[in-house]
Amino acid sequence: MNRTKFFLLLAAVIIATICTIFGKMRPLPIERIERWTFDWHYSKTPEPKEIENLVLVLAGEPSFEQLGAWPWQRQTHARLLGWLGYSKSIMFDIIVPEKTIPSQDSVLANVIKTLENVIVAGHVSTHAGVDQLILPIKEVYDAAAEFGITNVNKDIDGLLRGHIPFRLTSSGHIVSLPVANAAFLTNSIPRILDSKQKQMVLGSRSIPLSDSGEVWVHYSNTEITQYEYVDILKGKISPEVFKDKIVIVGVSASGASDFYSVPQFPGSKVISGAEYNARTLLTLLWSDIPVRISPWIAAILCFIAAMVGAACSRLKPVLALTVLGVTLVSTISLFHLCFVHLAIWIDLAMPIISIIVSFIILQGLHFAFVHRDWEIQSRSLDSITAIDIQYVNRYKDFSEYLKAIWEKFGLLKQIQLVNARIKEEQLEPQFIPESNSLKIIKPGPNGMRYGVAIPTKGGFEKREFVLLGWNESVEESTIKTLTAVVLSNAWFFNSYKEAAKRKDVLLKTINAIFLALDFRDPITGGHSTRVSSIALEILKLMIDKRIILENNSDLVEDIYLGALVHDVGKIGIPDTILLKEGKLTKEEFDTIKAHPQIGFDIMKTAGLPETSINVLLQHHERYNGTGYPNGLIGEDISFGARVVAVADVYDALTCDRPYRKGWTSKKTCELIESLRGTDFDPVIVDVFLELKAMQNTAKVLQNLTNFTSFRFDYRILLILNISIYFNCLNLISKTTVKSGILNASLHKWDFSDHI
Repeated sequence: MNRTKFFLLLAAVIIATICTIFGKMRPLPIERIERWTFDWHYSKTPEPKEIENLVLVLAGEPSFEQLGAWPWQRQTHARLLGWLGYSKSIMFDIIVPEKTIPSQDSVLANVIKTLENVIVAGHVSTHAGVDQLILPIKEVYDAAAEFGITNVNKDIDGLLRGHIPFRLTSSGHIVSLPVANAAFLTNSIPRILDSKQKQMVLGSRSIPLSDSGEVWVHYSNTEITQYEYVDILKGKISPEVFKDKIVIVGVSASGASDFYSVPQFPGSKVISGAEYNARTLLTLLWSDIPVRISPWIAAILCFIAAMVGAACSRLKPVLALTVLGVTLVSTISLFHLCFVHLAIWIDLAMPIISIIVSFIILQGLHFAFVHRDWEIQSRSLDSITAIDIQYVNRYKDFSEYLKAIWEKFGLLKQIQLVNARIKEEQLEPQFIPESNSLKIIKPGPNGMRYGVAIPTKGGFEKREFVLLGWNESVEESTIKTLTAVVLSNAWFFNSYKEAAKRKDVLLKTINAIFLALDFRDPITGGHSTRVSSIALEILKLMIDKRIILENNSDLVEDIYLGALVHDVGKIGIPDTILLKEGKLTKEEFDTIKAHPQIGFDIMKTAGLPETSINVLLQHHERYNGTGYPNGLIGEDISFGARVVAVADVYDALTCDRPYRKGWTSKKTCELIESLRGTDFDPVIVDVFLELKAMQNTAKVLQNLTNFTSFRFDYRILLILNISIYFNCLNLISKTTVKSGILNASLHKWDFSDHI
């Protein structure tokens, strides 16, 4: 096991141990999250069908409007209880601690005693640390079937999630109101088993209790049937409705203080104290109450979860995220099913946190260890993408190239390039690999601690190597990555070097072909070479002006190649037409117009780049669609063809022909400018004219330097004369254009003049 793997394993164990401690301790922030997952579990648990047996009788706003302010007369409560006489039990969640009119108190006590199914409420009040039990009046207390207190304890987040069945007071253990009602219905005495078991026995049911001795109350989404207190007094509800029902009587008016916030996933809701007691009674009698696993089991699960997260972090990124996602979903689903169907509450928050935290930390550590490898790979890709035919021509061989790019790998301080090109016979025997496996040698070259020899030419046959050495301990994975980088760069460099040689041979072959054509047609000899040179100058200026990108070297080379072969189709034109002195007839011109298509047919199978082929086919197309062979318009014509079209016309018109003298550069430039936007791309025309202006300026400056032997005053006189001369020429040119002479010459010009 190498150092990186050992460190990552150690880190995984440490993280898992920390998660185990948190799982055992169950700190408050984690418990808050756990309560939220608990609410989700419990909200999906099926509610008992016995909820239909419960009925709420609540004194809401309508009752207070009609019966007046609180407290009401005891005979009013007695009348209500009389209407509920057919019920199975009545949980009277209204405390009557003070005596009133004796006759009315007696009436209420007599009704309760007669019914024999009323459970009355009390309360424990704490003052200065001393509990004080508040009981109903003695007559009512003695007449009731059972008695229970209404005290509640809120959970860590302020919600009323559990219920304390017993409360220890100075008078001993007192049961709660719902427990007293449940005991009455089951005809049993509730009791708690051994405190370590955390269970309460109620009749035939064994009810699990939480660590704090509470029963987890099930708040279902089904509403409990409820009626208004005053409606029953007025006889609007038949007593038969309450037959064999469990009735809970309480107050629900907004001014009352008997309201509690309870969970309703994903948030909470507010219910009355009577409804809370009803939900608690339903839970005690019929619900499946969840049992939480012990902290030690939760701790073990956290350890396992953390190790699973650590294992996922060792996978490849996409696979790691996939496995992590499946693991999380499976864990959540399994724990949820255990809660809903088996009533086993398995801690969910901390195991999920353990998986995620372990995964993230181990991924970060893994990234920190392998960052060097990724940096090497990234910079290697940068160096490979920078390789092109022009780039490799800067270096004599791969060893020279490797020395130039070695600093990009950022490893000179650790791994040194001892020798970029060393032959087998120059290597010490221990460095020569015996198979296609990486062989790290100790000690290394030049007194270093480690070394490795990487074959870079012909595998293990030609036996040329790159020799590396280092002193500090470096991961084997880093050396493997660096080896792959060196080999990939060597392969790409040598491939491009061979491609450069083949391209050079191709260009020389094309030049030889056109030299042979020049012997056939000496009149236009050198035309293709000159056109390609002019096109190249235009493209270079467009790069300087950022009209095309500087790194678009392939485009420039392909256009240059297309300019070289643009007239290859003239091979298929008869000599009687090609070498004819004088202007061509319409039929002859139609014949010669076929040379782009002929050239295309010849070269399309030669493997030339598409850009070059388009130049060959489209260099006689015109910007306004009047060209040939296909009448393309505007930017439908390839960029290279639009460049070569300008260069082609310029060279054709400035060269002598048997039937005419070659035009001057100035006259030709004026013609090209006049055809800007009609025959030629306006952007390319502007660049071309700027190029010619720069060349003319350079010539004038060169001529001036040739007269340095003149006296100063003669040089000034000469410059003035040259300036006057060019101004006169410019004036004559403008006059000629205005008089229509140049327009007439343009009208007579056609493509037969520059074929």
